[in-house]
Amino acid sequence: MTITYDRLVGTLEELDEVIRYNLEQNWTNTNVNNGSENLTPDFSSSSGSNVSHAWFDNTSFGVNQIVVNADDEFPDPSMRLIGDYGQGMITLIYIDIQAEDSTILKKMKREVDRILWEILPRADTTVPKSDTTASHIHSFGEIGVKWNTPKNTSAEEEDTVHAAGTLEVKWFKTKS
Repeated sequence: MTITYDRLVGTLEELDEVIRYNLEQNWTNTNVNNGSENLTPDFSSSSGSNVSHAWFDNTSFGVNQIVVNADDEFPDPSMRLIGDYGQGMITLIYIDIQAEDSTILKKMKREVDRILWEILPRADTTVPKSDTTASHIHSFGEIGVKWNTPKNTSAEEEDTVHAAGTLEVKWFKTKS
């Protein structure tokens, strides 16, 4: 049996690495500034490097960082296309942001949302992989990134702020 991925060109690349690459390549640092300083965060993915969540990295206070992690994919019953021969799939991509203050955090979240909106695949476009060929991303979930920004509860947390976002990435696989 052969499994193929709809829209994929070339070799398979993990979806968290695809999203990390596109955030990094399309980031406009002038959209995220701190006074006169334009800020470009460090980008990483769990597939591309052995990195922890920005959320839990207490050694990086004052550092702007985006970490993209993927969860296991699971079938979406509403996206069954061709019975036993194909299946719609969803991969949850977690995007953790750590920023030096709440103003920068808000700008970083807006920049992530802007990039994802611009790379949103349509019938005639695909989301590129790091080698610029087409990935197997078919679409994103209906609401884009669902952000969670908890309130700081202690004096230690006042030095930095965090946000965690979840992005549903939909894709299709078929077997022959």
